[in-house]
Amino acid sequence: RISQLLTIIRTDVPLEIDWASLARAELDTEKVAAVCAKYELNQLARRLLGSSTPRALVPSQAANASTSQSLNFSTLKDWPHEYKLVRTEAEARDLAWTLEAAPKFAFDTETTGTDARTVDLVGMSFATEPGKAWYVAVPPHFGGAAHSNQTDDLFALAAAQDAAKPEAREAAKRFVQIFARAFADPSKTLIAQNAKYDMMVLGRYGITFGSTVRDTMLEHYVTDAAARHGMDFLAREFLQYDPIPITRLIGEKERGKAPKNMCELPPEEILDYAAEAADVTLRLAAVLRPKAAEAGALPALEQSEEPLVPILIEMEREGVKIDVSALGKYGLELDREINALAADIRACGGPNLNIDSPKQLADFLYVKLGLKPA
Repeated sequence: RISQLLTIIRTDVPLEIDWASLARAELDTEKVAAVCAKYELNQLARRLLGSSTPRALVPSQAANASTSQSLNFSTLKDWPHEYKLVRTEAEARDLAWTLEAAPKFAFDTETTGTDARTVDLVGMSFATEPGKAWYVAVPPHFGGAAHSNQTDDLFALAAAQDAAKPEAREAAKRFVQIFARAFADPSKTLIAQNAKYDMMVLGRYGITFGSTVRDTMLEHYVTDAAARHGMDFLAREFLQYDPIPITRLIGEKERGKAPKNMCELPPEEILDYAAEAADVTLRLAAVLRPKAAEAGALPALEQSEEPLVPILIEMEREGVKIDVSALGKYGLELDREINALAADIRACGGPNLNIDSPKQLADFLYVKLGLKPA
């Protein structure tokens, strides 16, 4: 009855209609662009605004709007950038020295899946300043030939190795350790987007973190908990920048068809996507941290949210200990109780009553027993 009431179009509601106020007026393109940008209504914006979309909105122009950008975003081709692919162990060590000398850097990981407890590390990206980033590919066989020298192309060596061998996995861990000192430096500012995931992955490769990692996702969360916090959304919201979509690398999700895995792609194809992620994260931190301070949310961020990340990682890694025997015994007790209740119900409703049938149970309760639904 409630559903029926909700579907009835009410024609008896008293309304004082000013028909003139309902006439369509010219669009306020800046406000429309702001709303479409915030909710990522890209097709609607193109249909409504076409080429008239303003490049960017000044915050004061968008009254009561929480966004200051338009849909005409910048992309990587608009950003001056220098992204480098690390191909040899010698290049990796040079990069590690650069990171050790830098006062801060943003980092990101590329992996074979989304479960940080089980995925393999495909690569790492780093950014030390806007527009300057590196991508280091780390498939399981990377860094691996025991007798290779530091100038060998490690991707070429990979063809001769079996990634599934335990020694290859250990070689990957040894390679990642080249960057351990940079991560472990307590004087360094480390920045990541969704830091818990990256820290959990890198922790499985022996990386420890000497300082509390600043998390751009949490920086936004403490100022607007109800909003989305993904990097792509934040980049459009605060940098007027549209990052490379992951679908460009692995394809769209299609029913019955598995998308590509990052480990199947050559490092050259991943370079811009991965390096851009670290670059964008570094730029976001420069915007979001001050906003958290302006909102008075910095104590919550620095004293609660970010320090909690390592604890959550440890909780997820350890899990919860289950007493299987005790649960089994309790399960038997519940079974006996359920069977006894079912027997009592059938004693009233008849031996053929199926208490798992909503229709039969309703007939028993409301017709035979005369109970009122209220």
